[in-house]
Amino acid sequence: MRLHEEYFNRHNIRGVPVVNHCTQGAVILRTVDPEIWQNRWILVTIKWVEHPQHPGSYNIEFCVPIHDGESRGKLFTRLPTAEKEWDEYEDYLLDWTQKLQGVVPVRGHKHIVLAAWEMFVYCYDSWFRRQSAELKDLLFRSLDEDLSPDARYIGYQETLIHLSTHHPSVLKAWKYEVLSQVQYYSDWLANLVETRCGTPRYK
Repeated sequence: MRLHEEYFNRHNIRGVPVVNHCTQGAVILRTVDPEIWQNRWILVTIKWVEHPQHPGSYNIEFCVPIHDGESRGKLFTRLPTAEKEWDEYEDYLLDWTQKLQGVVPVRGHKHIVLAAWEMFVYCYDSWFRRQSAELKDLLFRSLDEDLSPDARYIGYQETLIHLSTHHPSVLKAWKYEVLSQVQYYSDWLANLVETRCGTPRYK
């Protein structure tokens, strides 16, 4: 627990928006309003950039997966990057999250991994359609929303085992091009989105 979080708990202070510094951060937003968003997911990443002559700055990127991006050699479309100096960072995120509409943040380890996996499958859609029935059966279990997150996660793990044996290059793409993007997941940013944009928590 951070010092400010301990202070808020001790004094029973609720509802204070908190922006944390991070050298690397990420959050997956699931879009819930097709009239606003043309894609089902938005991947937000934060990177702290050191500057030798003056205080560092933050690069905040907004990425959306490309359907069948694998065949185009590019999995994500990167929207314009927000480059913010250290003293602009907090105000920018508070303003952005308050104006944000039609999204819910993905929360919880298994939900995060499964959402990232859904994005990857979306990018590799045509490739997966060409594969064996055995792989497709495993894949469908990892994506079936009628199953519990635990059951889906088992299907996901079994799919990875199959890929490691038969298609290691695809497994490598998953690990280094998508999974690595959410390695430093920012629960504080998910909480900020959830509380300030007024949408319910993703289940």
